[in-house]
Amino acid sequence: MEASKNQELDPNKPTDNKNGHKSSPPTRILPAAHPGKRDEVSEAVYGHSMTIIPSEAMISKLMSEEDHQVGPADLIDFPLKAGFVPDSESTKETAICCEYLNAISVFIRQKVNSQYLVQFFDTEKKVPIGHPTGTKCRPDISALKVPENQSNVDLEKFHWSHLQATGETLSSGKTEAEGLRQGAAYGGYHLQARPDLISVPGIFVKGDRFEIYNHNACQSYHTGQVEWDSFEARRLLYAWMKRIYRPHHDTTIRIDDRLETTLPTFTIDGKYQNYSILRVGAPIGRRTIVLSNPESNTVIKEQYVENGRRFEEGPIVTTIHQDGQFPGIVRIKEFESVKSGENEIVIEHGSIKRTKRRLVMEDKADLLMAVKTPRDVLMALYDVLEVTRVLWRKHKILHRDISPNNILVREKAQHLEESMRDDLGDMCFSEFLLKHQTTSTPITPSEMKRNPLRYATKVVLIDFDMAEDQTPMPTKTGDPKIRTGTPLWMARLLRANGYSKAEVISRPIPQLGDSDQVYRRFLFERLETFPSNELEVLFVKPGKLPSSFRHKLRYDAESVFWSMVWWCIQARPNGDNKGSKIKLNHWMRLTSAEDDRNSLINDFPTKSLHPEYQELETLLYNMAALLRGDYDFSQDNLRRQDEYLHEAFQRLIYQFLVDNHDQKFMNQEKDPLPREVERSIVMSNYPCSPSTQPSSSNVGSSHHSNKRKNGSESGEGGSSGSARKKPRTETGGSHRPHISSSLSSHVISPT
Repeated sequence: MEASKNQELDPNKPTDNKNGHKSSPPTRILPAAHPGKRDEVSEAVYGHSMTIIPSEAMISKLMSEEDHQVGPADLIDFPLKAGFVPDSESTKETAICCEYLNAISVFIRQKVNSQYLVQFFDTEKKVPIGHPTGTKCRPDISALKVPENQSNVDLEKFHWSHLQATGETLSSGKTEAEGLRQGAAYGGYHLQARPDLISVPGIFVKGDRFEIYNHNACQSYHTGQVEWDSFEARRLLYAWMKRIYRPHHDTTIRIDDRLETTLPTFTIDGKYQNYSILRVGAPIGRRTIVLSNPESNTVIKEQYVENGRRFEEGPIVTTIHQDGQFPGIVRIKEFESVKSGENEIVIEHGSIKRTKRRLVMEDKADLLMAVKTPRDVLMALYDVLEVTRVLWRKHKILHRDISPNNILVREKAQHLEESMRDDLGDMCFSEFLLKHQTTSTPITPSEMKRNPLRYATKVVLIDFDMAEDQTPMPTKTGDPKIRTGTPLWMARLLRANGYSKAEVISRPIPQLGDSDQVYRRFLFERLETFPSNELEVLFVKPGKLPSSFRHKLRYDAESVFWSMVWWCIQARPNGDNKGSKIKLNHWMRLTSAEDDRNSLINDFPTKSLHPEYQELETLLYNMAALLRGDYDFSQDNLRRQDEYLHEAFQRLIYQFLVDNHDQKFMNQEKDPLPREVERSIVMSNYPCSPSTQPSSSNVGSSHHSNKRKNGSESGEGGSSGSARKKPRTETGGSHRPHISSSLSSHVISPT
């Protein structure tokens, strides 16, 4: 592509390309947030996703369709806060507020004729348990349903999934804006723990005033400050409490167990029973929640998908498997827009509309970051390259969001011989190649082609909700953006929205050494298609991406590389509690909001890995050398072929596996916890990203674990001799890498 032909895009407005797709400017690269750390979430997520609305608009949002608007007659005998005063100077504001809210609750209970009572508790020093992110944060106010025959609630063991509402009182030492964001973060945690609720209410208290929240996947709405006991306040609190008793819920999901001290399970569509939350995404955006049953391989994913902004995942995956099972791709049993009653569940904010979608998937496995050894992770990533290149060749479908969160790895390779499609061509996975590297048994060409074991892989590629079908006549289910992905792992060109000036030497395609014979036996055509070539100097001219730009297969290959770096840099040997830390400058270059990954590409080997895994730097160095410059500017037809980078990467990985098959480090299991960063990190320098937190909160992970230790919130609330509480601080213990919980709404192109 000639740089002179590039048509510069206005970075401040979307442009239609010739294919009819939108190229939107990148959203703000937000600071990273550990999903379990309230202060980070409140800044990274709710610093940009809160909207103040008038009290009347809030009342309209809170009132259900069958309710009338709140009038003076409704407020006869409504409790007044003036009647609730501290018993002594040491009585906390939170306790007084809970007493008042409990009085309102009794009043509203009579209005709605509820069989249970909602009680508000001062939980400033109590930690709700069982949150899918592992957070240890503590809402100041927690609302729980209390059955008539239950006299008390064990506040040492209550679960996030049983909360009806949350609240925050302003701490001394915090600004009002910080307190509001903190209260919004509690609402986000509440949403993540309640797939059955479409929106959740909350409250923020500041002395003689308060604000009401209503949180959903689009925004966290809040009123301005309202004085207690005013007519406006009583109308607001009436509507708010009524919404707590009559939640805005998805009628297709119900909580199976209402005991506050029991981890709840959910029944979905009346037939999927005893499902618990496995993984959650960011509460703002798609609000992904994945549920599973330990006794079943079925996994259910729910999302609020923005209307008309992407191909839909269900139809895309159905297309992939329509002529038989495609190895390495998640299988979907059902997909639907969720209806509550007769209507689809739709939420909106401004011009944005999101519809709740549900996918029932057949595959469950562990995330890439749970893979224990270098051998297994390299084999998995080789197979991801194999899946994506053959998928492109057969269907012209690109995943466009390759990341450690979207790669699952089974314990054993699986092949689907009976239902598998018969046009997979030369598809061949790593386990088969490596097995025959040490096998001398002769195999005829016909035996090679029909041997089903060549299609066996441990990999399951998931989350095709950013995928694009680039066939001339695709099944049109949306208008996907041309630039999308998750910042930490997406191709640098896409994230930058343009070419960076460069004059670099492009290496020739790798040649196989000892592994050539086996590769030639099974993949002869690839060696013919990609013969040796020469060094080339690439002159990359700066400029915005052209209007004709579309995602390319090689960008998915680059995402595989960054996924490999992510695993390698965080790996430390099992049991090594005092080993080497990640150097701060390496970590910052990998994760900075300004995207300094080009410097890493140019500086390999960086000696950034744990000494026990240092040999992997050789492979990373050779792969990084193939990412310098951009092949759009190559004069070599070979380099411009779609599968060139995939082929080059696979040769390097395969050769490395062969060369090091008997080396100790290849089987050295890594510790479940990542390496520490050498010192505290300024969070504002981080881009937001999805994450691998404990496997219990990841898509398709088959294990439940709560080993993450740096998501706790420490510091005691309360005060002595004051109604104001002391500020609570959060500590993360060791400075472990922040790999935030699939904050999947934080992508370059908003989703």
